[in-house]
Amino acid sequence: MRRRAQNSIGRGRYGLLGLLPVLVALLLMAGLPSVHTAHADPSTGSMHVVVPTPSSDGKTVQGPVHTNVSVSASQTTAGATYSLGWATTTAGCATGFTAFTSVAPVTADDGGNFTATFVWPTAAGNPGALYNICASDTANPTTNVITADQVFQVLGATAPQITLAQAPSATATATATGKTFYAGGPVQVRGKSFLPVGTTVDIFITSSPTFSPSDFQPDNALKTLDNSQIISDSQGQFTANVLLPNIITGQLFLYAVSTDAVSNGPPTFPPSLVASRTIQISAPLPTPTAQPSPTPDNHTGQTGGNSDQTTRIVAIAALGGLSLILFIIGGILIASAALGSGKPPTGSGGSRSQPDSARSDPRW
Repeated sequence: MRRRAQNSIGRGRYGLLGLLPVLVALLLMAGLPSVHTAHADPSTGSMHVVVPTPSSDGKTVQGPVHTNVSVSASQTTAGATYSLGWATTTAGCATGFTAFTSVAPVTADDGGNFTATFVWPTAAGNPGALYNICASDTANPTTNVITADQVFQVLGATAPQITLAQAPSATATATATGKTFYAGGPVQVRGKSFLPVGTTVDIFITSSPTFSPSDFQPDNALKTLDNSQIISDSQGQFTANVLLPNIITGQLFLYAVSTDAVSNGPPTFPPSLVASRTIQISAPLPTPTAQPSPTPDNHTGQTGGNSDQTTRIVAIAALGGLSLILFIIGGILIASAALGSGKPPTGSGGSRSQPDSARSDPRW
């Protein structure tokens, strides 16, 4: 009996050991779905702000309301459509998501990548506040939500804007729509709410009512009259006198933009700050005709006009002198003629001839 019991125990012990690999295999098989789920987790992915340029620590981007914010996402769910939005840092993207109205949902490509640009809304425009930037899968809005690596800090509740005026010493012409500026002439541009402080600004003229990334061509930026850079001050303001092109006229659009655009793509992104104003440019003002300067006389050192006058005076004096000489000669001739007619005639011997009556006098 004892031997049988021991044999039974041995068989049971070895039977359990034989089942151990089976149990391990079952546990591994049971864990496979969870491993697969983790690999295909729709909440994976990353999103990074490209424009505006992030801070030195890579955690913050800044600007006033109406700032153009451009993001690039990777490792998201391929083929998923994402809605872009914002949330307070307290609520977070998963529960406090509010969609941007300035951009349509975007679809990730086969590699799980997408890019988007949106305008920061006034609804999230509390100066100094920090906001999350979010991307929410429209099919799984509660489980597939991506939060950008950077938060957006609002620096101003007013959008960037500009005004135009005549540059100092320029002549303005009033029209029905404002002031007319002349091709090749100056214009004064004043901007405000170009934040953060020290933002570098370029100014362009285009015929389009919207400024696209391809319009950002630094070589085409208008030059300041003193060739200085345009940089916003401690209030986000600037004043610049720039020279208009001399080859385009009509009603056009003048843009003042930040220089953080990404124009060398793909992809391309617009500047973070853009402000525009229509401008009427007329044909260039005619160039004044230069008046000929007097030519100095080589002999007298006087101007040509004085030389001509001197010549006339000399000619008049000469004519007067000639007339006087002729008058004197004429007087002499008249006097000589008068004296010659009263002298008695003389004979051939030089004696005076006698009248015929004297020769016939009977007394002789």
